[in-house]
Amino acid sequence: MGQALYLAQFAGTHVQGTVNVSEAALNELLSSAGSRLRGATLRIGPDNQVVVRHGIVRATATLPQAIDMGSSPRATVSLASVIVAIGLKALLREPYIQMHGRELTIHLAAVPALEPFRPIWPSLRRIEVTTERGRLRLHFELIVTGVSDA
Repeated sequence: MGQALYLAQFAGTHVQGTVNVSEAALNELLSSAGSRLRGATLRIGPDNQVVVRHGIVRATATLPQAIDMGSSPRATVSLASVIVAIGLKALLREPYIQMHGRELTIHLAAVPALEPFRPIWPSLRRIEVTTERGRLRLHFELIVTGVSDA
């Protein structure tokens, strides 16, 4: 999605689908040159459980069952450990990440790597998140109502 996506031409479109993201693809993203988490590995388990390892640190998190959508989509991840949450709060100084107790909220529209998807955020009505060992599934519904969606 290198160029801008203009949704006005798709007014009236209603699409439902599932995007499967492999554990390997997410680990490749984590190891990319610009990632602050370079060297981290991620393991996806069942029941929306994810384990991230970086050196001797191991963080277990529960992914949300649904992502809050709209022009400012956000996902809130629940960490299993308060101690890990305190450590992450000190390390993660990104403007699109907020920590409250064990809850880590990511403001998706502000994540630089997700910039190409900005035009579709208002048209996404819901994203449901499920996992199975080694795979993340994003079930989505996209409804383009007109020019205001773009």
